[in-house]
Amino acid sequence: MTNVTLAGNLFILNNLSNFIIKLIIYIVFIVIIYKLLRKIMNFTMQDKAGCQNICNGVLW
Repeated sequence: MTNVTLAGNLFILNNLSNFIIKLIIYIVFIVIIYKLLRKIMNFTMQDKAGCQNICNGVLW
C-alpha cells in the first residue's frame, strides 16, 4: 500500500514539475516575443514616414 501511494505521489510530483517547467518556458517565450514586438514597433515609430505609410495602409 505504501509503495503504491509513494509511486502515485512521485508520478503526481513529476507531472507537476513538468507542468511548471512548461509554464515557465511559455512565459519566457511570450515575454521574448512581446519585447521583440515592442522593438519592432519602436523602430517603425522612429521611422516616421514609414510608420505614416504603414499606419495609413492599415487604417484606410
